[in-house]
Amino acid sequence: MHAESGLSAELMFKVGQGRLDAAVVTAPDRLDIGLATELIRQEELKLFAHDDLVLPDVDDMLAKRPFIRFSGAMGVGRIVNEALHSRNVKVNAILELDSIEAILGMVNLGLGIAILPEHSMARWRDHRLNELSLDPPVRRNLVLVARREYVELPAVGSLLETFRSVAFDEGP
Repeated sequence: MHAESGLSAELMFKVGQGRLDAAVVTAPDRLDIGLATELIRQEELKLFAHDDLVLPDVDDMLAKRPFIRFSGAMGVGRIVNEALHSRNVKVNAILELDSIEAILGMVNLGLGIAILPEHSMARWRDHRLNELSLDPPVRRNLVLVARREYVELPAVGSLLETFRSVAFDEGP
């Protein structure tokens, strides 16, 4: 058994091809036939900003501060784009990346703000970053995706329970 990291779409493709047995991904809008998902946890997406870029009003920050966008082709990026559209907020997007770590690095340097999964900040707690909730909250579903014929296997069930216990140990 081996593990690898990647973007949700890429990992799901590998599961569909049988190159991976299972993957943890942002829940897709639609699922390829032959694949099944099991919910691991629902996770809030939050606004991350360096101390120097914080304003009293979140919507004001979104409109006025440089925004570092997570790629719209990815699950988190799609959810963020839909949330911004539903709020009628136009952001000043200066960059689009497909790496949470890269985005947080840019935010940590004070180059812009970003909306990312709440757990993203765990590694950056010592820095001058703020984690702000959106109102109404924006959430994503984190799921385990596997081929349908594998979902009932004991090993996949054990993997799912392990991910659930770790995910809930990290916080709400």
